[in-house]
Amino acid sequence: IAYLKDNILLLRYGFGSNVKHDFSFMNHEIPEFIDVKVDYSPYIIWCIDNAYGIDDENLLVGKIIEHLFMLLTKTGYSEPIIELYKYLCESNLLNLNADTLASIVQSLLKYGEKQLIETAVLELKKIEPKHIIIEISNKHLRRMQVLNQISETFNISISDIQKLNGIEFEMFLENQFIKYGFKVERTKGSGDFGADLIIETASGTRASIQAKRYKQKANLKAVQEVVASLAHYQTDFGIVITTSGFFQSAVDLAETNNVELWDEDKLIQFLSGDFDFSMLSKS
Repeated sequence: IAYLKDNILLLRYGFGSNVKHDFSFMNHEIPEFIDVKVDYSPYIIWCIDNAYGIDDENLLVGKIIEHLFMLLTKTGYSEPIIELYKYLCESNLLNLNADTLASIVQSLLKYGEKQLIETAVLELKKIEPKHIIIEISNKHLRRMQVLNQISETFNISISDIQKLNGIEFEMFLENQFIKYGFKVERTKGSGDFGADLIIETASGTRASIQAKRYKQKANLKAVQEVVASLAHYQTDFGIVITTSGFFQSAVDLAETNNVELWDEDKLIQFLSGDFDFSMLSKS
């Protein structure tokens, strides 16, 4: 294991050994030499030849696999972990501890491997049903489901939305608010006094909307702009909608100025038709 730890970081996907190991010093009735082979082509396969039942219960192999997963996790590459886990699932060789399964789930989340995530979470629940990664993965799976619904409904993905320019993003939001029964008024571009859209609920509640199609986090200025619009347009509260997230300074200002911040997660939730997180649902 020490040898693997020192050398695995030098390679991207795996390692191999085709050497003879002398076990004659051990007081066991086993051959003087045991062939040990580790291949990755494209899977990692362990072969112990002529071992005469030395590891009938796969305890040694199980420990090796656990260490292997942990070492692969430290390389920062998810793909070999996914391929190895697929192989183990197909070979019915799963017998991993909670920490190893949690590391596997984290790697699977990066690649959105829905079926494998569900399999790994199910195995983890049997060992440690309250592990924090279970709720994280469930949230991720729900998000994947919503994104699929959005893609099917609007024929557009979040990555497509992030490619829209500012005006296109405003028009996209305008169409969605109209779809959900809001009255929508577009402001005058550069002279918008801090709001891109003014929306009104059936009960007459009005909100100023500032749309920020950013890849980076939205800053304090976005909140300052929508705060300035409240008095001018006589709206009840403001909403800043972005395709990313918000700096803490923006969060702090919004909390004291009756402004809602919709990050990518809340935008996705809104597009799915669920905006219970917003004051709009109570108006």
